[in-house]
Amino acid sequence: MSAACIHIVCNEAAGPEISIDRPVHAARVFHGKSCDEVLRLLPLMFSVCGTAQAIAGSHAMRAAAGEPHGEAVTVAHGALVRFEVAREHLWRVLIDWPRFTEQRQRSRALGAMQALVPRARDALFDGSPFALAPTLAFDRRALDQVNDDFNALLESDVLGLAPAKWLAMDEPGELLDYLEAHDGAVPRFLKLLVRSGWQGACLSDTESLPRLAAADIDGILAKGGADRFVEAPDWAGSARETSALTRQRDNRLVAALIEEFGLGLLARAVASVVELAATTQDIGMIIDGFAGPGIASEQTAGNAGVTQVDAARGLLVHRVVRDGDIITDYRVVAPTEWNFHKSGAVAEGLAGLSADDRDLERQQADLFLTLMDPCVGWSLELTDA
Repeated sequence: MSAACIHIVCNEAAGPEISIDRPVHAARVFHGKSCDEVLRLLPLMFSVCGTAQAIAGSHAMRAAAGEPHGEAVTVAHGALVRFEVAREHLWRVLIDWPRFTEQRQRSRALGAMQALVPRARDALFDGSPFALAPTLAFDRRALDQVNDDFNALLESDVLGLAPAKWLAMDEPGELLDYLEAHDGAVPRFLKLLVRSGWQGACLSDTESLPRLAAADIDGILAKGGADRFVEAPDWAGSARETSALTRQRDNRLVAALIEEFGLGLLARAVASVVELAATTQDIGMIIDGFAGPGIASEQTAGNAGVTQVDAARGLLVHRVVRDGDIITDYRVVAPTEWNFHKSGAVAEGLAGLSADDRDLERQQADLFLTLMDPCVGWSLELTDA
């Protein structure tokens, strides 16, 4: 995790105060640069979710020129982003969650996690997937091997059972039986939440961010209020959440947990695990045409290219304006700014913590912020006034 760029102060009287000092306008450095130069810089500048960032940029640039990527490239891009989503979830499960359960992970599992996206990239593309005109490889045998190895990793080190069996659970009682019968990074963490009685801690009912119309995004980001929107976005006057939880709310197990415990720690954790367990199933559906690629790109009436990508932490938006091959305007709206809005899901979840037990308050806040998973480091201060 990077140095703290999100600073949170919780006090009993005033509630949580959130300040973000990360460079949300960093994309301005792209102005005046060629498309190829920007595409080389994107995954370096945005090292977290760099694949989603670069793919969003590539699609936005193509859309701005009225030449969108073809279906085959978009499908391959969607599959690669989905692998990155899995890698980011794995990072939380294998690196962050064991902090709370005092569980050490085997180096083999960590190495497999780091190799996931490069292996998928090599199976899908011949050369860089981020070019304006990438070359497809689409080695189905190699891709199937990546999927098989990934499912084996989930079974042995993460879930403690086959992903398909995890996805078959749809009732809280089945989840409890699973926790008693299996070991691994996921069952240990979920046991902590259940045995501590923290299933409903850090409740938040912030509305989910809907899929946005490109014209509506363009109408905001092309005007004088664009800077404010990038820094603290809202929709229809309200803060919104975009996350694995908002994507998985219709999953039967997640929905049942929300009904029983609300939008608390357990539902959030399980939503991430559902998304992780469904990785190869989702990728197969994307490639076979039974599910969308999670990438929506469009040229607006003002000749801007607007792309929305379902990235690991939520909906990622890129808006690009070109003059020939030169970028004249570039805006990025990231999930972290939605979720850590001063009136958003994080603020609401932290506001419900009790200050009667400071150690308990800090532990629950730490768990919650880890599950909310910002793309930068954060600091937390608890005060009495």
